[in-house]
Amino acid sequence: MIQLEHPSQEDIEEKIKSKESFLVVNISGLKELMKYCFLIVKIIQNNHMTCRVKTRGRKVVALPFIFLPPTWWYLGSQVAHNLVTLNPEWIITRNIFTRKIWVEYKT
Repeated sequence: MIQLEHPSQEDIEEKIKSKESFLVVNISGLKELMKYCFLIVKIIQNNHMTCRVKTRGRKVVALPFIFLPPTWWYLGSQVAHNLVTLNPEWIITRNIFTRKIWVEYKT
């Protein structure tokens, strides 16, 4: 998988149009991580393709609160999200702890 450091919009568009999987690394903070996620989703959707965004480590953070009603709503929303994006062409996985974004094309 190709690693991109601080890619430009053109770099991301090139990878998506050629349907290449890639990894965005060395993201400075959570704000920049979210900026890149929104940019990648926008480019994928502008090219008339579908994607699913996942977050690594989210379940570990939610685990201590599993018996609280808001957590039930969260789990239900995750199931609904997975059903809405059934069989996406792209999987975007962001890791808020390591500040990396994996962008994988599903063939």
